[in-house]
Amino acid sequence: MPENNNRKLKFPTYKMSTMEITATLFHRLANAVPSAHAHLDPSTLVPSFLSTIQSITSTTASIPHTSRILDSPSAPHILSITFTSPSPLTNLRNHPSLTTFETANSLQLVLLPTSNPVSTTAPPPFPIELAVFDMDSTLIQQEVIDLLAAHANVEPLVASITHRAMNGELDFSASLRERVGLLKGLDASVFETLKDQITIMPGAQTLITVLKKKGVKTAVLSGGFTPLARWLAGKLGLDYVHANFLEVDAEGKLTGRLEDGSRIVHAEFKRERLLSLVDELGITKEQVLAVGDGANDLLMLGAAGVGVAVNAKEKVQKEAPARLNGEGALGDVLYLLGMTSDEIDQLAQ
Repeated sequence: MPENNNRKLKFPTYKMSTMEITATLFHRLANAVPSAHAHLDPSTLVPSFLSTIQSITSTTASIPHTSRILDSPSAPHILSITFTSPSPLTNLRNHPSLTTFETANSLQLVLLPTSNPVSTTAPPPFPIELAVFDMDSTLIQQEVIDLLAAHANVEPLVASITHRAMNGELDFSASLRERVGLLKGLDASVFETLKDQITIMPGAQTLITVLKKKGVKTAVLSGGFTPLARWLAGKLGLDYVHANFLEVDAEGKLTGRLEDGSRIVHAEFKRERLLSLVDELGITKEQVLAVGDGANDLLMLGAAGVGVAVNAKEKVQKEAPARLNGEGALGDVLYLLGMTSDEIDQLAQ
């Protein structure tokens, strides 16, 4: 039975110029430099990281911190360091010195504000009450509109428009209408056929299962289409579904238009729905996890307390609050929430 987690967490108010941040370090062997170790060595890595922070912030004072191994203690690949930063988080993200630190140590580094003070030795409380997700290329491996285009024999054109729209080069709403127009005449039963072509993103089922057992409400906010979004929500057990409605004529054919009166699920809609769910659930924005990969997810990611771009487009990699890359990166989001591999494995069953 899912664990009931109705408590409302209070996040710290940061005074003066300091704030508390958690750095989660993932050892990515696939991108390792030739001299890389087979696993992390916290005894050398933690001092090196703190020294880098001192250099960036031009401070010689000792930085208060705690560290935790999140996976195997004997051969760790995931480490969290919670520290009191003398500089705002925005000054640290994407700093060249941290990029150099990542490369030299074959790491992927994610910085997020923390809800657990450095002075607290107890494990951090679970910080999330709501999790919202994009669908295409986030919870599933495909872009549904590209699959539809293949059935309509317009795949190259639609795929090109999709790529540019997801990278922020085109207005999302206008590009969606253009692509939908190219699907005119396609039989609406194609959505049943597509269900066999959809593959769930690695880590998605584990992530959703664990969140639900933690009492977290979940939502998919998709710029894709309602038939498959609802199907996916049922498959994964999501609580809320929002996607676009395609107009179907009396003969069961797509008209090449969106339904009259239906709102397009664009970037602003995603942000607005996230905020309305915050109000409905009586929580704070800091208690929201948002995950996506496209430019139309950036507003949603920015509105959440924990906004993570997973295997994202180039523009999103640069502008998202946090980013994770690699196979299984979606499941790695749980480590950003302070969970250990043992805790994840126990709840994922």
